[in-house]
Amino acid sequence: MDERVHLALWIVQLNFSIGAIVANVGSINPVTFAVIRETAAGGILYVVSTRFTGINGPQIRDWCRFARIGGCVAATQLLGIVGLKFASPVAFAIWQPTQPALVSAVSVCVGWERPKALRFAGIACAAAGCLVVAGRAERAEISAHLCFAASCVAGAAYQILVKTVVHRYPPICVASWCYCVAAVLTVALAALFSSSEGWVVPVAAVPALLWWIFASTVLNYGLQVWAIKHSSPTLVTSYAALQPVLTAALTLALIFLLPNLGCEVEPSSSGRRSRTTGCLVAPGATEALGGTLVLSGLALTVMTEGDAVLEAGAAAAAANDNNKDNPPLPPEKTLTNNNN
Repeated sequence: MDERVHLALWIVQLNFSIGAIVANVGSINPVTFAVIRETAAGGILYVVSTRFTGINGPQIRDWCRFARIGGCVAATQLLGIVGLKFASPVAFAIWQPTQPALVSAVSVCVGWERPKALRFAGIACAAAGCLVVAGRAERAEISAHLCFAASCVAGAAYQILVKTVVHRYPPICVASWCYCVAAVLTVALAALFSSSEGWVVPVAAVPALLWWIFASTVLNYGLQVWAIKHSSPTLVTSYAALQPVLTAALTLALIFLLPNLGCEVEPSSSGRRSRTTGCLVAPGATEALGGTLVLSGLALTVMTEGDAVLEAGAAAAAANDNNKDNPPLPPEKTLTNNNN
């Protein structure tokens, strides 16, 4: 295995962990946050992909496929951002390692993998960990955990669907086109459900926006698609196990160094005392127990990864055989030559 794949996946999870924390700081409408992020990142990715590959878009027969993948991207990001407004970034990170288990479950359902006892045990263990964290949540946080769960399902679907196209187009093009579709869907959703008052962007939210656009989106999605091409969806999603650890460590460090980061004082009304909200919350015993169960479930799932890679590779080869009349495009050479 190319060591660059592992380095890329470490960078991806570190960026996502930082993004989860900064998204929790600064009050901004989550739909507005998503619209700005999707449109800016989609535009940047498209410019970069056309500049280095010269390809303007996928072949017509692949449009529906990219529409589905883009829909998964939009759902993953929007649901995650909405959930972060009601729960801690550590709770969000604990959900992420469920994606390898979900990828395995979907792969079994579509016939890419054979059913294995360890896989099902891992899925059950990871689900139990998430239920531990969600079960102690307040009413507002329950909605957040539902958003996190749906976001992870969409993310797992994205990882699987990308594998069906990444061998036919350069990775940067795949990331670009998926994100352009996601941007269109997010803007359409915002036009239907957002009010004019929700489009205000506070100064405190600007750093979070910049980080999510350039690090958590442009860089991360490019690296992820590249890693999927050179490894497997199971390996790529398995690195999500780093998110709870990295997010918890970063949260504790920020609380120690900047204890008032993100805190806002709500003015008193009707004789009530003013209260402080929006502060970072240190992970507790519940998060530790839930995270342990999730990581244990992940370990059980990844133990059979070698067989899964072979089976997924055979499925991808079969899919390519079905598209012999639509062979892979040659622009990979163009991309390589331009980089030289």
